[in-house]
Amino acid sequence: MARLVIIGGAALLLTACATPKERIVYQRVEVPIFQACAPKLGEKPVYPTLLAPVATDVFEQMRTLLVERDMRQARERELEAAVSGCAAHPPDS
Repeated sequence: MARLVIIGGAALLLTACATPKERIVYQRVEVPIFQACAPKLGEKPVYPTLLAPVATDVFEQMRTLLVERDMRQARERELEAAVSGCAAHPPDS
């Protein structure tokens, strides 16, 4: 009889150990965070036509305008690159 009680108690203890416990599972969830796009642009260039005297000859004025045109095109490329960089990563709404 005592032997039966010991075997029954051991069986109860073993079944208590066999029950599954609640498992805690950690998951990494990546959530996009809005960041304002503020590219660092250089100073606005000083264009040569603003500095040239009015009484210059036509050839000097034309040379100055061509230099200014190149400067403006370079500035536009810089600004377009900055805008396209911001447009490549739009914030999720």
